[in-house]
Amino acid sequence: MQDHLFMRWPFKKNTTSNKDEARRHYNSKNYDEAEPFLEAMLSDNANDLWALDVLSRLFMNTARHGEAVVLMQRAIASNPKPEYLRRLIHAGCISGDCSIVMRAASRITWTSTDEELLSRMFETFWHEQSCRAFFLQSNWDMDIPFPIFVQAKEHFESGDVEGGIELLNSLMSREVVNESTLMFARQVCESLGQIEMAHNLWVNYLGKIDGELSKKRSLAKRLKHAKRFDESAQIASVVLQEDPNDLQMLEILTEIGYRTKTPQLALDAYHRLNELGEVKLYHLRRFANAAINHGSVQDILLASKRLVELGVDAKATIRNSYLKLCELGQKEEAEHLLGLIEGTLLETDLMAARMLEEGDAASALDILDGALASHSESISFLMRKGIALESMGKLEDAIRMFERVLEINKNHQSALQRRLKCGIKIWSEEKYSFEITKATKEFPNNLNHQFARLNFVLSVLKDFDLALEIVQTCLNHHPNNQRSQLYFALVNSWLGNHQTARNTISKCLVRWPESNDVYITASQIEKNAGQAQMQIKHINNMLELHGLAPVTSTSPVNAITPRYLSTDVSKFVDDDRLVSIIMTTYKRDPLLDSAIASILNQTYRNVELLIVDDCSPDDNFTYLQTLKQTDDRIRVFQMNENGGTYLAKNFGISQANGTFIGFMDSDDYCHAQRIEMQVDSLSSNPEAVGITHDYFRIDENSDVEFRGIGALRMACISLLIRREVVDEIGYFDSLRVGADTEYIERIEAYYGNERRLRMSVPSMFMMLHNSSLTGGGPFHISWRSVSGHRLNHHCSFRLWHKKIKSGIASPYLPRRLSIRPFEVPDAMKSKHHVWETGMPLFSEMIRKRNHDWWKAKKPVWQKKLSPKLAGRSFVEDLGLKVPVLYWEGKECQDIPELAQLPRNFVIKPEKGWNSNNVYCMKDGMDILTHQAYTREHLVRALSEDEFIRQNQPIIMIEELLEPEPKQLSDGLPRDFKFYCFGEEIAMVHVALRKSEVNKSLNEHQYYDENFKLMPGKIMEKRDQGQDPIQRPDCWQEMIESVRTIGAALGMYMRIDMFATSRGAVFGEFTPTPHGGNGYTEYADKYLGSFWNGEEGVQ
Repeated sequence: MQDHLFMRWPFKKNTTSNKDEARRHYNSKNYDEAEPFLEAMLSDNANDLWALDVLSRLFMNTARHGEAVVLMQRAIASNPKPEYLRRLIHAGCISGDCSIVMRAASRITWTSTDEELLSRMFETFWHEQSCRAFFLQSNWDMDIPFPIFVQAKEHFESGDVEGGIELLNSLMSREVVNESTLMFARQVCESLGQIEMAHNLWVNYLGKIDGELSKKRSLAKRLKHAKRFDESAQIASVVLQEDPNDLQMLEILTEIGYRTKTPQLALDAYHRLNELGEVKLYHLRRFANAAINHGSVQDILLASKRLVELGVDAKATIRNSYLKLCELGQKEEAEHLLGLIEGTLLETDLMAARMLEEGDAASALDILDGALASHSESISFLMRKGIALESMGKLEDAIRMFERVLEINKNHQSALQRRLKCGIKIWSEEKYSFEITKATKEFPNNLNHQFARLNFVLSVLKDFDLALEIVQTCLNHHPNNQRSQLYFALVNSWLGNHQTARNTISKCLVRWPESNDVYITASQIEKNAGQAQMQIKHINNMLELHGLAPVTSTSPVNAITPRYLSTDVSKFVDDDRLVSIIMTTYKRDPLLDSAIASILNQTYRNVELLIVDDCSPDDNFTYLQTLKQTDDRIRVFQMNENGGTYLAKNFGISQANGTFIGFMDSDDYCHAQRIEMQVDSLSSNPEAVGITHDYFRIDENSDVEFRGIGALRMACISLLIRREVVDEIGYFDSLRVGADTEYIERIEAYYGNERRLRMSVPSMFMMLHNSSLTGGGPFHISWRSVSGHRLNHHCSFRLWHKKIKSGIASPYLPRRLSIRPFEVPDAMKSKHHVWETGMPLFSEMIRKRNHDWWKAKKPVWQKKLSPKLAGRSFVEDLGLKVPVLYWEGKECQDIPELAQLPRNFVIKPEKGWNSNNVYCMKDGMDILTHQAYTREHLVRALSEDEFIRQNQPIIMIEELLEPEPKQLSDGLPRDFKFYCFGEEIAMVHVALRKSEVNKSLNEHQYYDENFKLMPGKIMEKRDQGQDPIQRPDCWQEMIESVRTIGAALGMYMRIDMFATSRGAVFGEFTPTPHGGNGYTEYADKYLGSFWNGEEGVQ
């Protein structure tokens, strides 16, 4: 125990024996031995000041402050010494005796050395009227700054911000010499927006304690308790520079490091404590959490091993360690960690958790069901199963799991929270109202429960009086919570209490001068009070925080709906990098012109605006065509049929020429500096692949929508990406709604959250429509947030995203999605392209064609192109490249002497399959069989072949094509086999034949039209490479040639092409590949989704 500050002994050497013994034991801190002697002295003389003095200090040192108060009152009655009065106040603050403390306080002449005691009085009794009156009296000496700071705080709390600032200004020349005063003064300055003064107080105080290590230690601890972690770490680090072995400072860093985004602090501090042999269990737990946050594999393993060795309950830490290792792709280390807990229930739990993290919720459930069969009361298993069911969208089953947990532990906060989270999606309004009300009454200090109930009351009941009660409860428990303060102001505004609302929001503007939420709330409060001009002013103040120019309204009543907004800018940006902005439209929107103008008027001038009309039934497309005459940056397209905004967006992406690709809705307004700022952010963060800004919604009356967390949210439509994102993860899913959320989360799943910049810049002003897909109707995002079909969609794609994140699944979705890698509700589908039950299977259609064409002799002119000579003649007539033909003839005996042919050539029959009877001759050697052949060998081999004897095909000799220069080592050019439906390319089979002797050496890969590897297996019995090759140099020529051929054929056909030294060269037609045999279910459905009519093209 720490002795009281005032330690002076008022006695002489000739003391009694009781006094000698009391003094001896007290000085040795043997308080139990000293107390009886002191009691004996007081028994002899109840007013013995020495005994009263020492025994009161003994009581304080043994945490009996109430008893110390009684003794000090007796001492003061005899001798009201100032040190007795101060000790009485000290003890009274701890025991909570306000009236006694305030009476003593009135008898003291206060000095600047008393600020620590004044701070304790304030912290303990500020809620008492007598204490408030004491501090708010006007006769305080300016040399005692603490009470003046208290008065400034009171001015602020009462709404007199200017009065508070005036008091602070009166203290500008005063120095703060006390730690408690420093902490309080900085808080007051910050709440009043006096940031510079707060900073100066901090700098000056640090200068004063520069040489005092003990004061630095104390300050570091004080800052940590105040949650000023960065500053606490700064001071602790300074102390450690002078004393590297300071255990208190090392301990502070272990805590701060794992609580904040500076885990390296905790790791370094732990290792130092370990070297000193001073590690405690809580240090180890902090170390483990910091290692997880940092992603330090070796430290994760070290911490986990030690926790297991100690045998302590560290299930949550070890679970998080294991999942972090899996996330980092450290599978071997993750398995090692499992080995440390082999045979335990935790091992089973982690295996289920891993399955869930990899998106395999079904396997996770299998593991958990097996575990629960023998451990039915395991909270860990029950919670994990509930979470798995929740991730699958099986909310009723998940609720039952969480309820089983609550039966075992009624105060399990996670189970309670998750049960309510599931319930809000599916319960009736009456059921949810009962449950959330019950939760707020049982746990009134839980802000999550209170805010959930507030959202329900405002959105469903629209009961502002009840809402105000809820907000007041929040403030009672969390008086400094920003969201509670803002809703207190907002609800009062809706109730017509405009002055209360303004007073509250004024304090918020001072306390949080850089908060978007505060400014947007202030804007609506002014709108509710009928001050539309002030509404715009606050919005512009918010924009100014981010360096954005103010917006103006052309409306006579200062409306802020998109049709009236503009931005007055004079500086523009010239940049060589083109930005493509894609806008989709359906029917003529009255806000279309405003939306277009907000893009064309961007300060970033190098933009192209691609407007895609989704087959509108009105004159919208005609109108768009007139617009492109006004600005050559406008490009206009129309879809052949209405398929929804995401199919139209995908088409726009395919036509975009920009280095960056972004989006815009046809009824919104974006700030003129949006694109400039986004491009600048991506340029400053070269690792980032995409960026989003924020939005707020405005209704027809210029009211800002507040729902749930407030008014500001991430604007999916504001997404701006680098072009390579499309190359790597593909296009939007072809849905009617919700595909933008999935796309953004897919970016994060593949690249990592940190590579998609979420900038809280409110550059998007969106219209609130009751009829839009997000503003009303069956896909409306209501007070329940995402629910119904949208929720099922989210659950489904997030499981797929986990597979992407784990490296199990490809993130790529083609522009024309034929097989979706996850389930979605039918109501959300665009009804285009994706294979569904009843649609044809590719293999069935090929087998049917095989029968109809060759056996039933169906009269189809294209089948005459199957022989190679006819096919090459057809293509040659289209003006496209074919191999040079050296010779053709029916008789094998007529094959010319090899000396009459070029050194390199190919000899083959015009009919056949799988390279049978094909000889690729190079200097007399067949490079596929690696055998030498003379003319006689070739004639004999062809003449004796059973197929040739029976069918007598024409024998042809063509040039042996050379690969492109970058692929010369391949020997032969790769064969690009295009699966074409008319001019639409469904798939490309890329084959490199290396040997007919060992066919396992041959390489096969399957790509989509954008040269992205197909995500599924195509042939049942064929390996397909997963390492993509380089796109051939003649790819574009090849694509154009194939589309020309496909358009001329007007049906399904496999068109084989070669990438050669002289460009794209035609090979042959294959109308019935593999006879329709050997295709996987995936390939069958994928290719079948393209098939229309009898021959593949309607």
